[in-house]
Amino acid sequence: MNTLFQNDRIRRILSDLHSLMYRHPHPITNVTMTKGQYDNPSQAKEASDTAVPFLLHDRWGGRNSYCWFHADVPLPDSHTGTDLVLRLSTTEYQLADTALLSSFVTAPAGQWDLMNPQFMLFINGSLRQGMDLHHTEALLDSRDTAAGHITLDFQAYAGLTDAYYNFIPELLTVDICIRDLYYDMLTVFEAALTMAEESAKRFRLLSCLNDTINHLDMKLSGTREFHGCVESATRFLRATAYTEEQDDTTAISITCVGHTHIDMAWLWDLKQTRLKAQRSFSTVLTMMEHFPNYQFMHTSPQLYAYLKQDNPELYGKIKEKIAEGRWEPEGAMWIEADCNIPNGESLVRQILYGKKFIKEEFDRDSQILWLPDVFGYSAALPQILNKSGITCFVTSKISWNMLNTMPYDTFLWKGIDGGEILTYFLTTPELNQPAGNCGATYNAILHPEAVYGTWRQYKQKDINTDLLMCYGYGDGGGGPTLDMLEKLKRLEKGICGFPRVSSGQLQPFFTRLKKLADNPRLPRWTGELYLELHQGTYTSNGEIKWNNRHAEHLLLYAEFLDNVCSLLGEDPHTELLNANWQLLLLNQFHDILPGSCIKEVYDESRKQFDGMFTQLYSLLADSMHRIAEHVHIRHNGFLIFNPGPFVSRHLFTLPCSKEWANLHTDSDIEASGLRFYDVQGNPITCQISSDREILMDAGPIEGHGYTALYLDAGCGCNAVSKPEYSDSITRHHMENSFYSLDLDDNGELSSLTDKIANRQVLSENKTGNCLLAYDDRPLKWDSWNIDMYYEENPQPVRDLVSCEVTEYGPLRYGIKQVKHYHRSTITQTIYLYRDIPRIDFVTDVDWQEDSTLLKAAFPVNINSDFATYDIQFGNVRRPTHTNTSWDIAKYEVCAHKWADLSEGNYGISLLNDCKYGYSIRDGILSITLLKAGMAPDPTIDRGLHHFTYSLFTHRGNCYSGGTIQEAFRLNHPLISVPVVPHAGSLPEQNVLFRCPDENIVIETFKRSEDAAAYILRMYETCNALTETSLQSAFPLSAVEECDLMEHPIRKIPINTPDQFTFRIAPFEIKTFKLYSKT
Repeated sequence: MNTLFQNDRIRRILSDLHSLMYRHPHPITNVTMTKGQYDNPSQAKEASDTAVPFLLHDRWGGRNSYCWFHADVPLPDSHTGTDLVLRLSTTEYQLADTALLSSFVTAPAGQWDLMNPQFMLFINGSLRQGMDLHHTEALLDSRDTAAGHITLDFQAYAGLTDAYYNFIPELLTVDICIRDLYYDMLTVFEAALTMAEESAKRFRLLSCLNDTINHLDMKLSGTREFHGCVESATRFLRATAYTEEQDDTTAISITCVGHTHIDMAWLWDLKQTRLKAQRSFSTVLTMMEHFPNYQFMHTSPQLYAYLKQDNPELYGKIKEKIAEGRWEPEGAMWIEADCNIPNGESLVRQILYGKKFIKEEFDRDSQILWLPDVFGYSAALPQILNKSGITCFVTSKISWNMLNTMPYDTFLWKGIDGGEILTYFLTTPELNQPAGNCGATYNAILHPEAVYGTWRQYKQKDINTDLLMCYGYGDGGGGPTLDMLEKLKRLEKGICGFPRVSSGQLQPFFTRLKKLADNPRLPRWTGELYLELHQGTYTSNGEIKWNNRHAEHLLLYAEFLDNVCSLLGEDPHTELLNANWQLLLLNQFHDILPGSCIKEVYDESRKQFDGMFTQLYSLLADSMHRIAEHVHIRHNGFLIFNPGPFVSRHLFTLPCSKEWANLHTDSDIEASGLRFYDVQGNPITCQISSDREILMDAGPIEGHGYTALYLDAGCGCNAVSKPEYSDSITRHHMENSFYSLDLDDNGELSSLTDKIANRQVLSENKTGNCLLAYDDRPLKWDSWNIDMYYEENPQPVRDLVSCEVTEYGPLRYGIKQVKHYHRSTITQTIYLYRDIPRIDFVTDVDWQEDSTLLKAAFPVNINSDFATYDIQFGNVRRPTHTNTSWDIAKYEVCAHKWADLSEGNYGISLLNDCKYGYSIRDGILSITLLKAGMAPDPTIDRGLHHFTYSLFTHRGNCYSGGTIQEAFRLNHPLISVPVVPHAGSLPEQNVLFRCPDENIVIETFKRSEDAAAYILRMYETCNALTETSLQSAFPLSAVEECDLMEHPIRKIPINTPDQFTFRIAPFEIKTFKLYSKT
């Protein structure tokens, strides 16, 4: 037999069979269109007076537009009731793309369906499925056609481009016999093409296909005789190509899990996400009716919660499928969150709320963290997962690395605490992926090439042949298609020489995979899973980064004090706090918080944070008032709270109220007779700030403590002495007991001397606090990426237009500088303090640049080949050199409140109050301040920004030198409430919870989820095993150590009614359940 053109012959017959599969097209011409969004046919019917006929060549669409299409369709006489298909076609007419989203619009079939028109199909008034570029057909059944006609309604959404479209629906009759043969042949053919060209198994399959074709007489197509040929060909192929026999290849097992990755927001807003869920999930349910073996998995309890609210009927059907075991709710987290920027408690709440919802709604214990699309994974995650009942972690994103390929796909991932979590990387490639590209997808097309590619790319073949494939269109929703499920049905039968394929779920797969944990050849990876891409997301959209940092702090302390009130017998506000936590968690989605969404998403996010801040500030003020009512107060004044975990050295700030309106200078304070005293009657030093606020030295206040501060306390107070200060300040020089610094004519630090250590901080002949603007034009992923070549042409910001001394008082000195850079204005006040060994750079920027990155750089005189960075529940070291490609790739890294560069006995820390991007190379500490990408939001970061970064020098390393404590002080300013004299049971100075060791951070005090007790969470932050204790201001009846999900581990003995001891391991998170006697 001549096989030279065998493949071409097979392709031609497949094309002919596909054409013969559909017969008797029946155009639907009586279509009407109503503009506007309607949730269901009943709503649209009420607006039917505005409906207009929609003809074949009419167009609809436009940016963010909705339409409703309606048609009453008589059925063709030739159908049988089970062989009808509704097909929908749209043709795009692209006009100017004002959304600047063209780089994401990929209209060709087989690619992403992000911005193309999407529809929700209703048949006879009931929601049937979604329709889009990849789901263009809907199978009808006898229920739909029993009346002899059907009513079709389409909710249509055009997307966020300026495109306009046709709308062409039609009914067709499908020939089921030809369809079966077509997919039988196509699946075998595609499987054969995955095999080596010289493979005997490939030749066998192609020969089977050729012989199958020989059973067909294509000249008879359309006749009964041809159907006989088709049935004969089908029997032959199934008998020769499909088999369950075992060989080396079939020992490979691929579990295929249906999925649709629906980004909570990205190139669409939350409103559209909620509709995407209805479209996608209704499609899944419809497909399940036609494909009994189809198994589906979806994550994100937030999305299920939306669906429960928006479409209870659809939600109920999903719960039925979950109960049947065909739909798997997994993923653990409330949403698929960013894992770089959220703090540790936020990550805990993601899992706490996620697992709780899945358990309460579906009676399942989620044990798998599913994060395939997140831009890197913190080294704190393994411990969080281990202490949350999570046994496996799944991702694929690290395969996107720019320089380096991860050496493992299945391994134990070791976190900063030494704990390990079984980790699995998806390995399914995109179709037609070039050789050598190791990228993997979580939106796989179920195609034999992708199935076999899952095995081909897998690295631990020597220890595991049981692999996972996640398939279905995502990123805009949709999920598996008819084509995918037809192929899956055939692959499950088994094809000679091809891996075994089964439809399955995550939990059974990972139950099998966990057996690898005992294999001595299972490798380990220590430290963060750093994504060598998308480093710009640490900085992009400075507003949401600021909102996130401040919302996290505000939630923690509002919750802390609200539960202190509960201990005092007051009613808690648990529901309000939970609602705000969930709103914060939503905004930590892995496209929202990183700053890679469209403008509409951030307009909504801003409103959400504004509402959150209003509620939480009100709750915080109310809680402080309620606590103050229980405190014994002797005079008029203020009750000052320290929301941080360490002793405060803050300046306390009061706005000048009406009675103090005439206070403009420090002399005015003295002349007015206004006096403040501490609880011992000692006078408190005050100063008027340049913003006309009263600054006060409130003295040391212990972490999570409070103290009264009295106004005009009267008798018993010590004498007032005028504060003395002799430090010098000019426009070019500032000095206090800690530092002496000089400013050059550009406003940069030309000299910085640490007077305590008696050393120059800056590198020789270098200037510090150098603001540098970089041309930021990534090759792609504009708001996501900072490409490696960005440093090629830095432009110093040196247009200093003004410089003045704004404060020179007993507590603080300030020099204010104003600089211009092109269209932008940078206003910065440099502060030195009497008692705080820190230099603050309080910065206001009106940023109006395009494609420009702004950094602040400090070349420092430190010899070290690694730097230390603050992350969730601890810190990590990263190299400062470029010895290897792994080091080179980390040219921009993520940190939270601080980064530190230390040598043997000295170090320098760069602190911040809302920034996350750092770069420390060759002795230069840099913090990334702003990034102005052009897509998907061309306005991102333009406008006003306020932030503070600080320089802090210390003896020893960052642990012994106080970096961690100083960073907390910067991020947790003192708060207060006015008080009047009254009796109370609590002392006027108190500590609510005290741990004597400064390497222990008490972070969370909340109501337990069972409402039976209180949860106190802390962590060790200096990598030191510590025997310590916890003292409570309230008597305790019992204490239990528990995991992060609040499940008890062991009982803890109480030494006294308010104190217990415990051991905490390096970087360990400890959670205690406290039972109060009150």
